[in-house]
Amino acid sequence: MGQLLRKLGLLLSPLLATVLLYLLFDPFEVLYRYDRYYRDPAMIYNWDHNHTEVLRLAYPRYRFDSFIFGSSRSKAFTPEAWQRCLGPARIFHYSALSETLFGVERKLAFLERSGIPVRNCLLVVDGELLARGGNNTGHLFIKHPEISGESRVRFHLTMFQAFMDPRFLFPYLAHKAGFPVTSRLFYDGDGSEYDPLYGDLSFLKAERKIVADPDRFFASLRHEFYLRPAQRAPAPPVVGPAQERLLANMARILAASEARVTVVISPLYDQIPLNPADVRLLGRLFGSDNVFDYSGSNRFTGETRNYYEPSHFRPHVAQEILGEVCQRQAGKGRDR
Repeated sequence: MGQLLRKLGLLLSPLLATVLLYLLFDPFEVLYRYDRYYRDPAMIYNWDHNHTEVLRLAYPRYRFDSFIFGSSRSKAFTPEAWQRCLGPARIFHYSALSETLFGVERKLAFLERSGIPVRNCLLVVDGELLARGGNNTGHLFIKHPEISGESRVRFHLTMFQAFMDPRFLFPYLAHKAGFPVTSRLFYDGDGSEYDPLYGDLSFLKAERKIVADPDRFFASLRHEFYLRPAQRAPAPPVVGPAQERLLANMARILAASEARVTVVISPLYDQIPLNPADVRLLGRLFGSDNVFDYSGSNRFTGETRNYYEPSHFRPHVAQEILGEVCQRQAGKGRDR
């Protein structure tokens, strides 16, 4: 029996060591409560979880009343830029990596349950977000259990399994030991900067490179910016009955808060217009005057230098869009 226990101990020791390291480091900041989140600039965190914790931590003091929702593409819409449009407002950027329509609806429901009124709401959407009516998988994308209403056990198992994966574990231990790490699961040094209060992220490294030598930066990405046909047919409809129910509940929550709603359909590099039926449905639920469609071919999507790569447009694009949106909304307000 003693020999069996020793052998069993040897077999289990790597697992036990991994569990102890996970409990010690809490690499994804999901085990404990912190006074400040996003502490390690090299880490790619689960925004859905950490933004929710940042909101709960900061709300009693800052009383946020205006919210930006969307995927990582929404990060181009900074609180500072929207502030110039809104005037006095306390803005929180409540986004998630690979955000889903389910995630946005659940966040609004969480705010409603928490007694947090929404005075202004900016929804940054695209076909990919609108099509997703369920929870995500993977440690970077799965929803906070408070948001999803789903199993905490499943959430934490997802996180621990990601930590145990050698593709993460060994680079992470090297990073903790002070060695440089090259892995798609980590940011490369000054590639990003989190604002722990507003839940915001800026891509500083890319912007610095663009300012220093824009020709060189975009030349290095020439292979990523594929050629597009002169005419692009609209995408197939993505809003089915399940998505429509989520959107309808979002509209109900926002109407109950008497929120001013702005829906921006993102200017994606692919230049594929969102299906007109989906655009009309958004207009029916949120008001056609509040839906601004920048999908398809336009002055933003036609210029390669408006993008870091084909998936993410730059902040100056969002600033121009907000300028146009605010001008049009102000004009309609005067017309009334």
